[in-house]
Amino acid sequence: MQKGDKIYAHGGNIYPYLERGEAPLDFSANVSPLGLSPAARAAAREALANAHLYPDPECRRLRAVLAEKLTEEATFSVSPSHAAGLSEKHAEKAGARKKHVKKRISPSQILCGNGAADLIYRLAFAVQPKAAVLAEPTFAEYERALAAAGCAEIRHFLLDAKENFLPSEAFLSEITEEVGLVFICNPNNPTGMLWPRDLLGKVWARCREVGAVLLVDECFLPFVARERQDSLLMAIACAEGSGGSLILLRAFTKFYGMAGLRLGYAVSNDEKLLMRMQNAGPPWGVSSVAEAAGVAALNDERYEERLAELVRTEREFLRARLSNLGFHVLPGEANFLLFQADEELGPRLQERGILLRSCANFRGLDATWYRTAVRTREENERLLAEIYP
Repeated sequence: MQKGDKIYAHGGNIYPYLERGEAPLDFSANVSPLGLSPAARAAAREALANAHLYPDPECRRLRAVLAEKLTEEATFSVSPSHAAGLSEKHAEKAGARKKHVKKRISPSQILCGNGAADLIYRLAFAVQPKAAVLAEPTFAEYERALAAAGCAEIRHFLLDAKENFLPSEAFLSEITEEVGLVFICNPNNPTGMLWPRDLLGKVWARCREVGAVLLVDECFLPFVARERQDSLLMAIACAEGSGGSLILLRAFTKFYGMAGLRLGYAVSNDEKLLMRMQNAGPPWGVSSVAEAAGVAALNDERYEERLAELVRTEREFLRARLSNLGFHVLPGEANFLLFQADEELGPRLQERGILLRSCANFRGLDATWYRTAVRTREENERLLAEIYP
């Protein structure tokens, strides 16, 4: 964010540079370095032929494909954290059915939107909580959406830098009877750190106790190694009749390189809440072009495999090299890294046409913290070479 910029609080704002005829190398936005999925690009181009028609306001085709994919993901291998979020009765049932029965995720449990941010605002306006809880530093749109919806009390639980910004069980004490909405980003943006599995389940259980809605933002989870992924999707599938409102938020922005097309979705055990979210914003939140691209992207397994391997390899390369340069680098597990350097690094690189994300406007961080995207080897090497030319 540039000085004086009170509206745009994120990375990826390359347009002032393009207006001056410059083409910066952008490490400030955490999107796929492979660009738009080829299958998604072809589908979007084909969908333009019918762009004169209104899009499907219910995104039927995309939700059907998502339901199939999410059902495959929900294998009912319930971990202790998931079981903590279920009643003893439901946890036992889930354990007994482990790997034998797949309970389906229904299209009616999915709401699509104009990117993840759109759904965050819809949720805030649908719930209109008197009090809400955030673990900071984290994505700015949670707080902005809550403020826009008139939330009177936003509780900021500050994560400890000495603990690599990992949350602790002290977070649970913030979730009191007055709280109506809790936001968790897993892995967190900008730290890249995963929430401990057991704690995540305890947060879900605590939210159920006090009647708070829990949103877990999993937009960066696809970049985490599969053996480390721990989604609460299984809790949604197993939560029939157990009470509580759980929403998982995902997007096509980061993993499929669809930032400009704007497409995200929420999956929940509370279909009535999804309906309120639908009604909390304008209709036609997803264009027909974006929906077609999303369907194609979900079937582009080759792209998914290439991207996951690239990010895994380059994240470790970039982390090691930045550490060797003397910077404090967090062991994040997403497609970006948070590191600490001198305040002049960002402006110095900007003069050389390279953009990092200054984290000065994140609560709990200052101008010595930077977030860098993980990009291709050639681009990563250029960044490293320009740090100390």
